Amino acid sequence: MKKRNLGRSGLAVTDIALAVRGDVSLLSAGVAGGCNFYWTDARVEAPPEAVLARRINPPSFEPQPYQAEAWEALLTDAGRIDVGTVVLSSADLLLDAGVRRHIERHKGIAFKAAGLWAGRPDEALLAIDIGDWDVIFLPYSVFRNHDYIDVFDRASKRGVGLVATGDVLLTQQESALMATPREVRDHLLEALPGRRFLDLAVQFALARDEVSSVLVPVRTAADVEEVLKTDDHTTLSANDIETVQRVSLGLPARRS
Repeated sequence: MKKRNLGRSGLAVTDIALAVRGDVSLLSAGVAGGCNFYWTDARVEAPPEAVLARRINPPSFEPQPYQAEAWEALLTDAGRIDVGTVVLSSADLLLDAGVRRHIERHKGIAFKAAGLWAGRPDEALLAIDIGDWDVIFLPYSVFRNHDYIDVFDRASKRGVGLVATGDVLLTQQESALMATPREVRDHLLEALPGRRFLDLAVQFALARDEVSSVLVPVRTAADVEEVLKTDDHTTLSANDIETVQRVSLGLPARRS
């Protein structure tokens, strides 16, 4: 795997990251395979070689999501979290004085860089303009890739690292429940034959220099093995990128 700088955070991360839940042994398996970047929403003990991004806000923001004791508990993990990540439930939280105060107080103590998990391009743009966030996780992928040009441009100018979070590794059960991703995947593999979908999805996101890493969810050791096989060295052609963009909009691929 190759490494890219994670914006102004000062961290160098592999261009593929693993989202790990539950089985923390997967972190060690990933590190052994050359991956150094991980995201989790649980308290885990990461290998020293790992760059760890962890959710730092509770799953529910109600009724008082930013109680001081919840944030003070982060201090017990000082030095173990590289990117403390707030998962956004409402754009209003970006302007919350309590959030900004706690981020400012804990950055550099409980975590090295402040991260935000944004759900939409407009939320990412607002976060970049506010300036509190060093890293933004955004759902840029083969499934959703429109309206991000301004995000890329502004993030580059402000030194904000971007992590693409599209679900590029769907299990068979999840795929059956998610019609649109399944259809996009099937149409892409038909339009661009001979490709492995995970390779294609990662290569598409990494075609943007502004994207530091692509986050891939893993649940089993077999998932980790599949991710470690990913071809992150091949660069998609301009025609291939256009094909992905057209198919994600439900348009037919252009005939060559």
